[in-house]
Amino acid sequence: MFTWRQIHEETASKLLAYENRQGELIALLEQMEKQGLNVIPLTDHPKQDSDSRLTSIDPFTFFAVFNRQLTIQNRRRNWQFLKDAWDLKSAVPNDFHGIPTITPQNSWFFAWEHRRDAEDIPRLWRLARAVLEKGWQNCAPNLFAECLEIHTVGVAKLTTGLFWIAPTQMLPLPATTVQYLSAKGITVDISDKASYDAVMNAVRSRLSGDFIMESHNAWLHCQAEADLNFDFSEDLKDGIWNAFRKGFPDFVDFSNPGEKFHDAEVAYKRAGLAKFEKLGGRAEVARLLAANDPAGALGVITKSAALNIASFQSWRPSLGSDQPTILSDVLNALLMATEGPYQGRGTLLPVFDAIVRNGLKPAWDTLSVVLWALRPTDYFPIKISYLPIGFLKKEDPSIRIAFFNVAFEIGAEQRKFYRSQVCEEYRRDGLAPITRTRRRG
Repeated sequence: MFTWRQIHEETASKLLAYENRQGELIALLEQMEKQGLNVIPLTDHPKQDSDSRLTSIDPFTFFAVFNRQLTIQNRRRNWQFLKDAWDLKSAVPNDFHGIPTITPQNSWFFAWEHRRDAEDIPRLWRLARAVLEKGWQNCAPNLFAECLEIHTVGVAKLTTGLFWIAPTQMLPLPATTVQYLSAKGITVDISDKASYDAVMNAVRSRLSGDFIMESHNAWLHCQAEADLNFDFSEDLKDGIWNAFRKGFPDFVDFSNPGEKFHDAEVAYKRAGLAKFEKLGGRAEVARLLAANDPAGALGVITKSAALNIASFQSWRPSLGSDQPTILSDVLNALLMATEGPYQGRGTLLPVFDAIVRNGLKPAWDTLSVVLWALRPTDYFPIKISYLPIGFLKKEDPSIRIAFFNVAFEIGAEQRKFYRSQVCEEYRRDGLAPITRTRRRG
């Protein structure tokens, strides 16, 4: 475990030589991009209405290439490229336990050129150099404070970047770590270097000085907390199934779903998926997102798989369809979450992180449609009117009903299983409640 540490430290040490050779770093990323590897966006905006190729980069943004929410396979491919290009002695990591990641659309530690200060990128280089050459304890307090003032950089992101380059010195403070420390009685309120030091000292004295392990423990804590706090009794399960069967009285089981279920839920959805694939499917969604056309990417879904399940009025509050940057962020998170099979609550964390980050209030129907379109073997949408949820602890304001995944083995000729997770509760501080899309049955 933690096989990533050595290559992180070796890369950080070598990276300092590129402070005045940033063009070479960008050229390397362009080579990676040409080889089909997943890298950070390389298009800058000197003016609000103009584009140009990125010409400057800081060390944390460079590290983000390897620490975004990508599949393990894609992250290893990126590291393999850098290992070969820089002749790194460290092995390509076999795991990434304990590393907080950021989303692909939030990977820059600086703003677009027309919005950033000329000193933003030099400040980030100075902070990185001071930590790596002098050690955090000998860093001037103003270096940390100045970087915190950079547009798009906050405590969570900056401490995460510092952890990437110096994992034994720095404690990352994303939401998972803050939640974990709070459960251990450690309050996180960071405004400057002194307050950050106070938190790290508290962790050393009450928990341990192994920040890599504590970061991993934070992730484990949040996973266990979600599982422990989810009370899914047999009575609750029966209530959901009974509500479902009221909508389909001739339903026996998923091998014998009855005519009403087939007519109402299966036939037209298969047709919708077929049209989605005809329009290019998942690959076309990904291509349009990479081409900075999130509206076009969404259109592939709304023109095919949306059917009559998701109301057209729900796309804006659910995905930010009227704001290209937000829409791109959320759709990229949905693409990432559906790259592999559903493996429990953590699979959808990137989606809900994007929702929280952008202040959205998603409709259940809408999210289910997009997940289903992108990975139909694991997700299946049903109109919310078929599953009334008024009995699900509605009086408890802490409950966030995030998603219903229902297992379907539909059609004797295909016998495809859809992932079973009848009621999944997502509890996360600050998450806007999933809203119900009102419609006639």
